[in-house]
Amino acid sequence: DLFKFGWKYLPFTPAEYLYPPTDVTNFLQNQTGLFRVEKEKGPLFTPNVWTSYELQSTSGYDPMSLASYSKFFQEKLNNQKPNSPSSRYSEVDNYDATNFGESNVKYLLALKYDETDKYSSSGQKFNYKIDQKDWLKVYDYGTVAVFENTKFKPRFSLQNSPNTEIIVNDYQPNYIKLTLNQLPKNDTLILRDTHYPGWIAKINSTPVIIEKYHNIYRQINVPAGSSTIEFIYQPKSFTIGLYLTLFSFIATLIALLLPHRVPTIYRNSSQKRNIQK
Repeated sequence: DLFKFGWKYLPFTPAEYLYPPTDVTNFLQNQTGLFRVEKEKGPLFTPNVWTSYELQSTSGYDPMSLASYSKFFQEKLNNQKPNSPSSRYSEVDNYDATNFGESNVKYLLALKYDETDKYSSSGQKFNYKIDQKDWLKVYDYGTVAVFENTKFKPRFSLQNSPNTEIIVNDYQPNYIKLTLNQLPKNDTLILRDTHYPGWIAKINSTPVIIEKYHNIYRQINVPAGSSTIEFIYQPKSFTIGLYLTLFSFIATLIALLLPHRVPTIYRNSSQKRNIQK
């Protein structure tokens, strides 16, 4: 499957043809901070293209979707019944600002409709499920409008010290580094990224336990004062695989460097043929 997709698109198709920049994507990319984006269900920005624009979302397509996240997405974000069937392809049809704000969703893309409910660049109507008391329109272009979530919550926050500044020194897929200065009291740091085995946390180089927040995100207890906090992805499977690879490489190298000897049974057989001759 990967070969077919790669052979069809990657070798000869310029990226801008598949993922052209638009006024809407430029607007979103120019916003500061860490946030997620969502969109109205329909013919608007299919969920599997966000990564190409370096935009993050709660929905999308994932062939190896986590069961825990699929359950969270369907029940909390998509307002489905408990134990609803999940799918590798996640798309929202519910736009509750509180739940999306708790999931770090800051912007929502919506289609503009005219009085006959057709897409229109001059349309002033929007999906009735989008409560405009909670979602404020901040930008529009063509038939697309961008709403900002009034109940947005940042990617990192402190449970009881909202005024303490959290400095994000580094944010990578496998590594995060934060700095807290003058935290007035012991508190809980919330990270709205998926909780998953293999992540470890350190405060001032000392390992600490990562707990679950809302049963899907991460949280750790932090002491008062100034701290340097790190989240590092170090799965045991990678470490085991690395050691096995090194062992195999060394064993292969030794086997290649050792002098080769003809097994005794073949040497004797050769001598026997010579005697018979």
